Amino acid sequence: MRSAVAGQALLVAGAFLWNLVRHRTVTDDAFISYRYARHLVEGHGLVWNVGERVEGYTNFLWVMIEAAGLGLGMAPERLAPSLGIASGFAVLAALAWVTARERGFGDPLVFAAPMALAVNRSFAAWSSSGLETSFFTLLAVLGSLALIRELERDTPRPWLASLILGLAALTRPEGVLFFAVGALALVADARSWRRAARSFSLYALPFIALFGGHMLWRYAYYGFWLPNTFYAKVSGLWWEQSAFYFELLFATYPIAWLLPLLPFAMLSGPRVTRILMIFPVPLWLGYLVAVGADYLEFRFMVPLFPFLCWGIVEGGRSVAAWLAERASAPRLAFWGSVAVGFALPLSMAVGSLRPAVEASGITSIEAHGGFTEFRISQGRELRELIREGVLPRELRIQTDAVGALPYFTGWYTFDSRGLNDLEIARKPLRERGIVGHEHGASVEETREREIDAVIVNHQMLYDASDPSLARAHQSAWLAVDHTNRAFGAHPGLRVICREIGGDRAILFATVFDDARVRDRFGDLASCRFLGAQKRRPER
Repeated sequence: MRSAVAGQALLVAGAFLWNLVRHRTVTDDAFISYRYARHLVEGHGLVWNVGERVEGYTNFLWVMIEAAGLGLGMAPERLAPSLGIASGFAVLAALAWVTARERGFGDPLVFAAPMALAVNRSFAAWSSSGLETSFFTLLAVLGSLALIRELERDTPRPWLASLILGLAALTRPEGVLFFAVGALALVADARSWRRAARSFSLYALPFIALFGGHMLWRYAYYGFWLPNTFYAKVSGLWWEQSAFYFELLFATYPIAWLLPLLPFAMLSGPRVTRILMIFPVPLWLGYLVAVGADYLEFRFMVPLFPFLCWGIVEGGRSVAAWLAERASAPRLAFWGSVAVGFALPLSMAVGSLRPAVEASGITSIEAHGGFTEFRISQGRELRELIREGVLPRELRIQTDAVGALPYFTGWYTFDSRGLNDLEIARKPLRERGIVGHEHGASVEETREREIDAVIVNHQMLYDASDPSLARAHQSAWLAVDHTNRAFGAHPGLRVICREIGGDRAILFATVFDDARVRDRFGDLASCRFLGAQKRRPER
């Protein structure tokens, strides 16, 4: 039997590894945490711009781990993806363990849920992205499993589960949801008031010490009880967007027809295990609806997938057993369970091979990964030009993609979406748009912050001889003209194109005059195509 179990485990690991190779991605958002970690190690504190205390991250523990790695000489852009991938493998192992400890490794469905997760492209992509997603998922699963074990004792001591879920809440605030499910399991397990009070105290105190202590520190350090990212990204209920998100999810992964099996998982097996593994599903789904889900391909579904997969498999097992009993056909229980055990991974695999995520408002893994690779190349090239003295070391820029480019250049960066700006994050919305990217800076706010260069269309550095530069200039002019009209700016932004180093050019917008541009960039020649361009001259 051991060889069969080892073979199945290797098959699951191989499927996950194959998915990692096919869908490995890197996300621009990860570089936000990298910059905070670097500033901490350099002695500037947990800040985005030196001297400005704004909590523009939502993953405190993850940032601290990256800072610790930096202190040991490990670059975060290498450490974070490696730790994320390792966490992904650990989630698969933990998911197999929760079934095996109840039914034994000889059970035919012990690897059904892990296999469904292993062939899920979203799980693989966000494990390798550099974000905290799979690490947070691991802590949520491990905290639930620790509580299952601790409540089996005659005298429950659920301090370890509380500690793990406290670390999960430090990694992402949504860890509170899993702690709440644990509290519900404690209530359901209560056999006496004395036992319940003692267990709940041991469960609550470590979590309160960790999470409550961090809340107090946040208020003392940043001046707010919630991170600035909450104000910048959460804009209230948006039913239409949430419905669209889940419609796209089920179009990508055709598991909607398996969801009715989920409640039936509560009908058999230990009650505490069922509560801890099933109740996170409706609670997390409700949370996603409340925040409008996410603009990146199913990133926020990753922490839910292990619980969802396990619940569907166990629900299928319960339904098959019930049908077998009613039909007096014992073998129906086995084959019905096996059918669900194959159907769930197949549904996930179909979605990974033929994803439906190409719709407006939600960015696919491929599109976001390509964008991030481009931003990384821009950031590295600009960093070299700074080191060579071609571009200034001290520059104030504005962009709405504050990840790789600010990380590599080290420039003071103003996020036009308000991620690292208290005022922009709290502005009332002008209109609904892309979830988490709905705030915007006015021309006057750009001027007030003395921004030297506003990066238009996500690109600053160009090949000076490439015809696409003329098209980019035209596009930038139109975008700037729209912004000026929208905010009634007088004077407004204007587009600047300057050649550097003979073969390259920088294109940006600014609110300042030519004297300020020369002061920042030196006396650079205008881009060569501008002399022959008759339409839309520089304003």
